[in-house]
Amino acid sequence: DNVNVNENDNEARRGVIKASYEKALQNGDKNVYFIDGFTLFNGLNFTDCTVDSCHPNDLGFFRMAQVIGNKIEEILNK
Repeated sequence: DNVNVNENDNEARRGVIKASYEKALQNGDKNVYFIDGFTLFNGLNFTDCTVDSCHPNDLGFFRMAQVIGNKIEEILNK
């Protein structure tokens, strides 16, 4: 069975996270970063990155590691 993913719930969660990030920036935090979860599975075969349209499988975790790893590398090379 596919998990019933409620896009409105996802957008609401994303909004809370994004607002928290923006508030931290406004408060002067220079060591906070935002990775949009919608970008984690970008690319070829993005629909094959989960087992149930929600939970990542091996390919999903690999793609997540690439995106997060690239951001960490960018931060460390500042």
